[in-house]
Amino acid sequence: MSTLTASEEARVLWAEVPWTLAARSLCTQALPTSAASPWGTGGELPTADCALEQDFVFHGPPPEAGDTLSAYTEVSAHPGGSPADRTLLTRFWDNDGRQVLEAWTNGADVSAFTSHHAQVTVVSEPAALGRPDAHIADVLASFAATRFPSEQLRRFRTRVRLLSAPEHTCTAYVVQRYVQDGETRVDVELTCTLPDGTVAAQAWASVAEDEALPGTRIG
Repeated sequence: MSTLTASEEARVLWAEVPWTLAARSLCTQALPTSAASPWGTGGELPTADCALEQDFVFHGPPPEAGDTLSAYTEVSAHPGGSPADRTLLTRFWDNDGRQVLEAWTNGADVSAFTSHHAQVTVVSEPAALGRPDAHIADVLASFAATRFPSEQLRRFRTRVRLLSAPEHTCTAYVVQRYVQDGETRVDVELTCTLPDGTVAAQAWASVAEDEALPGTRIG
């Protein structure tokens, strides 16, 4: 019977975490420990005229557990503005200087810190799926992971009206197919609704499709 080292176990666990979910975790790690994270449940509740929005652009395959990434977070705010005007833009690079990920969010408590650099280590933290109090962005990220592998993801945007929805239904449909950067891509819209039909959150995913490989065709 073969056994795994702690490092190997970490890589197996990390592989089970959707890239959409792991990216939000990395963004939280890049913040000062004293700051409430808009990437998780520490974010401000959306108001009637302001949704919590996040946008992730993936420049390559996910990093592996144990990898160290350099991060730089830019803070932007307009005096007297709403949560929609308080934004963060965080970029990540690997040790070779290759950009891995860039992420943007509004609803940030920008009074807690200024633009800054950070080093983050990719840790294995399995997704807490199925929790009734799960952040709705986590719900959409996990739902997206059932539709396509992390390696195929190129972009993932979310617009959240409710931070949690204990009872919900998620749906997805293909919006369009096109060719970009030499690969076939598919845009997919995902929606999370309450039993009464209220839209709790939406997401838009851009996914690379490889028709030569089984199981990679979307829709």
